[in-house]
Amino acid sequence: TQEFTFRGDDDIWVFINKKLALDNGGAHFAAPGHVVLKNLNATYGSNFLIPGNDYPLDIFFCDRRTTMTNMTIKTNIYIKQTSGLSTTATKNSDGSVTYNICYTQSGDGSCASAALGSGSGNGSIHACGSDIRNYGTLKYSIYARNGEKKADLGSGKSGWQYGGIDLSNPFSPKVMADKISGLAPGSYRLAIDFYVDEGKKYYFRNVTWTGNSVYSTDALNEILSVKKGDPYDIVTMQKRLMGGGKQNDYDVSKLYRDNGYLFFNVTPVEMAITQDSIDVEMRISEGKPATLNNIIINGNDLTSEKVVRRQVFTRPGYLFSQTDFERSIREIASLGQFDPEAIADPSTGYSILPNQMENTVDIVYNVTEKPSSQLELSGGWGGRTFVVTAGV
Repeated sequence: TQEFTFRGDDDIWVFINKKLALDNGGAHFAAPGHVVLKNLNATYGSNFLIPGNDYPLDIFFCDRRTTMTNMTIKTNIYIKQTSGLSTTATKNSDGSVTYNICYTQSGDGSCASAALGSGSGNGSIHACGSDIRNYGTLKYSIYARNGEKKADLGSGKSGWQYGGIDLSNPFSPKVMADKISGLAPGSYRLAIDFYVDEGKKYYFRNVTWTGNSVYSTDALNEILSVKKGDPYDIVTMQKRLMGGGKQNDYDVSKLYRDNGYLFFNVTPVEMAITQDSIDVEMRISEGKPATLNNIIINGNDLTSEKVVRRQVFTRPGYLFSQTDFERSIREIASLGQFDPEAIADPSTGYSILPNQMENTVDIVYNVTEKPSSQLELSGGWGGRTFVVTAGV
């Protein structure tokens, strides 16, 4: 299954083949969206996306403020890239074709090298033929046109496999297409997978902070919990800076936002790499505290607004607090009069509307009432009389 996952705060619209595939519009904190390509055929017709064809992918992203931008795109689809495998073909006198395989890589393949450019680490690599063995291993498979794997081949095995594939030299395979046998009629492709050695492991060395005036470096380091010599784990570092970990985990972003600093942002910058150690500078933009302005409740057609507001801890004139906002969502959901999943949905349940020019923020809670009224009908026949009872 080929799929995309998008996550970002404020508007994200995705169009595939000029048709809407994802609508994550509106002002909100980072919210996920998921697109499974095969499901689009159910929406737009069975021939909307055909395997093997090329289609345009258009992504529109808009952040409604000048800080706190978050945007992540993940996919399991192969993306053409500047580093990888390349082949050149040479036709032989017996009708076969020999492919010379080369491997090209920028930098040393590490996250640090990718961030700082190819000038760090071991530099660029271009290896062909048997020299590839110094950087990884090759494996071969046969796939049908629809993407189904049909066979794994023996890399380095002597003789012809499936009648027309010679991998006795895995770095220079030979193929005789018209001699291939043992497969049902159809179109097939020979896939080459290159398994790269993981390479060097990197570690944190010095972590410094700039731009922080509200909280001390010691207080921020305590939440970051990164010590000199710890493995260089970017994913964990980002979670401790901007959230996204377990629900009860505290992060630097929440520390600021709980005290009104809604416009806070932090950017980690890799400053230097020495052997296997990396220096990181955390660049903070604190902004000014945001005061709650309008607290709006929508959708309570039957329930009194006072009932809802009793559960809300975000009140006009107070400083914004992430914890108070999250508590308000939980309390509204626990009332029992509203759909708890709807109010917790970032795309429809609520909106956070910051105004950085005025240092204020409006919050909109969109509640969805549960049906609570019941109509009961009962009837009976006796003594030549038919009796009907109705109750609401």
